[in-house]
Amino acid sequence: MANRITEKMLAQKVDTLNNFTGQPREAVIQESSNGTLGGSRPRWQPGAFMLDYANGGVALVRVVTEGGAVRTVLERGTKREIFDGIGGTLYGYRLARREV
Repeated sequence: MANRITEKMLAQKVDTLNNFTGQPREAVIQESSNGTLGGSRPRWQPGAFMLDYANGGVALVRVVTEGGAVRTVLERGTKREIFDGIGGTLYGYRLARREV
């Protein structure tokens, strides 16, 4: 029987994907109204990959605007399906770079 995929494992895989593609690690950061970090206003970082949990499933999405709009990269599925899908995406990037 395969190991259970946890939210932490998925988050680590997304971190790897963001690092590998040179995208921001965090999809959204909080900043104050005067522009300093740590406030209450969200600032979205276009290009960042993130997980979207809803209806008992998870999807991989990518932030596309500073307003927080996202594009679905991997359709909603189980944690295992998304974990494997991210692994396949990373493998594809490595193939394209001729690393494997």
